[in-house]
Amino acid sequence: MSPNSLVSARGFRLEALLKMKEMKTAKGNADCPTLLHYIARILMRRDPKLIMFINEIRNVGPAARVSFQTVSQSVKSIITSFGKAEAEVQFFLKQDEPPSTNDRFVEVMQPFLVRISGQVHALKDLTASVENDLRSLFIYYGESFDSPEGPKPDEFFGMICSFSSSLQKAAEEVGNATARPALDTRRLAEESKMTVMNAEKPMSDLLVVPSKGHERQRSCDPGDVDEAIRILRNGYIKPKRDLPSPLRASRIFLDGRPEA
Repeated sequence: MSPNSLVSARGFRLEALLKMKEMKTAKGNADCPTLLHYIARILMRRDPKLIMFINEIRNVGPAARVSFQTVSQSVKSIITSFGKAEAEVQFFLKQDEPPSTNDRFVEVMQPFLVRISGQVHALKDLTASVENDLRSLFIYYGESFDSPEGPKPDEFFGMICSFSSSLQKAAEEVGNATARPALDTRRLAEESKMTVMNAEKPMSDLLVVPSKGHERQRSCDPGDVDEAIRILRNGYIKPKRDLPSPLRASRIFLDGRPEA
């Protein structure tokens, strides 16, 4: 839509509300990707209760599930049938010849029509009143009630329900996108705090005492370390080993005399 066409604009059609979720914002970032998300964010800042406006018009949902055209045609059919039954009774009452004993049509139908006459006329008046209210509602929102190209009453109320659902979903997505950075910031703050606390602790508190299961896996004993340091300082001296003395042959094998 060009800017010049907006000069004389006085409102918008309800169908335009459904298109807001398809209109991308200028930045198009994750927390506010569409115009509907932008509207939801503004409403959440000003008055979050407006997100749930559908709770104040609970009858819109049931109205979206009822076809007024079908109900109106049914009422018209009842009124037409009632008028035909009245005309039929009047026709038999005007006959000069009395009805036969087996013909009880007038006897049964006439009191029945009298009994339901008030209900039929009340139903007719109620249908006409609802139609007038719908026509006024359509005019208020810039729609044409009698135009075949305009929305039907159930479609009209359905657009409101669809917009409400889309708005609630957009508000939920905006809330999640806003809460995620806050959680990340809180997590980073907690990690920084733990880092500072660990830096202030003495080194002895940070040493982990090995469990009994790991004692056998030690690479060296403290005594071995001390011995290695001592050798490095003093130089390595190969220890002398006591060689075993050679076996002395018995003199008996030499001169046949026993040893002294």
